[in-house]
Amino acid sequence: MKDSGHRLADQSGFTLIELLAVIAIIAVLATLTLSISAGARKRASVDLARSELAVLGTALEEYRRIYHDYPQGEDEVALLAALTGNGTRPPFFDLGAFTLNEKGTALVDPWDNPYVYASESSGVRRGYRLFSLGPDGGRGIDEKEGVNMDLDNVTATR
Repeated sequence: MKDSGHRLADQSGFTLIELLAVIAIIAVLATLTLSISAGARKRASVDLARSELAVLGTALEEYRRIYHDYPQGEDEVALLAALTGNGTRPPFFDLGAFTLNEKGTALVDPWDNPYVYASESSGVRRGYRLFSLGPDGGRGIDEKEGVNMDLDNVTATR
């Protein structure tokens, strides 16, 4: 018997069905990986905001310990000015670990919203409110999530 050189049975390779099955498996794995990492990024941003709020809260308490009051002002610019010092006093925290807005006048959270600060007083009692607007960037209940997405100085230390 002579070998004709045309051996279809000995040819190796993948069929179209096998290639499509592999592509489908890779697509499913990529989708799972992306959805898991998106959730991890969201949790990491929330954890970072809570950590920054805790650091700012500690800096505010140190400011109060030295000056017997919290910084006066109702905005994020006053907060930054008071806690970073104005050249005549030392800063109350390391600014290098925080992000500033484009103008460099306010501390911003992981979602690029400025941290909201307001000093409060009722009679002899003094305090402050410090919070992040959260991932939705708005105050109060998020319509899409159905929960309050804001993070404040009270929940930051829990």
